[in-house]
Amino acid sequence: MLKGIIFDLDNTLIDSIKMQRASYASVLAQYGFVLDEEDSKLIQHIIYWNEEENWKLIIKEYGFSETLNVLIKKRNDVYIDILLNKPILRPGVLKILNIFKENNLKMGIASNSSLENIQLAVKGLKIETYFSCLVSAEFMKPKPSPDVFLTAAQKLNIDKLEVLAIEDSELGILAAKTAGMKVIAVPNVISKITENMSNADLVVDSLTDLKWAMVKNIFIK
Repeated sequence: MLKGIIFDLDNTLIDSIKMQRASYASVLAQYGFVLDEEDSKLIQHIIYWNEEENWKLIIKEYGFSETLNVLIKKRNDVYIDILLNKPILRPGVLKILNIFKENNLKMGIASNSSLENIQLAVKGLKIETYFSCLVSAEFMKPKPSPDVFLTAAQKLNIDKLEVLAIEDSELGILAAKTAGMKVIAVPNVISKITENMSNADLVVDSLTDLKWAMVKNIFIK
């Protein structure tokens, strides 16, 4: 029986790709560079990588000089401001949160992001009241380890077999399945092309497409 929902944060609840791209663009603008369409595609694809490596590539691409520590701090400051003041929800999030709330399901977030970023995002989006727990992998092994999902289920006081995880990435799906949970995948613009979603119990293009009957059906198979 379904009793709880655990969401991933980045690119599941919020459109981190657009937000990260905006943060890199903001820092580059401080050095006189304006992103064109091709540049934006570059930024969009490298945001999955290690940030130091990102900036090494960007410095090489744009041909300017700055220390990595300065660039990383500037971008992090911009991203925190975006999280708090201009976060971008993925389509259908509010609709599905309300559906789950109406059906008396407990909800939590399990993310590889820092706890500060999770807290800032839910505060900026004004969706704090929907969630009973926020769990960050900064205090444990990150996904694909199941630790964040198992910890969130424990905090919700729900058995892992009674939890549905909602994820956008192959590693997130693996983490939730390893935890013994059912999973719905909502791929982002990158993962839908580059990652395997076949281990999910259901794949939808957007949360706007997710219906309550589809969710219930996963638990009666």
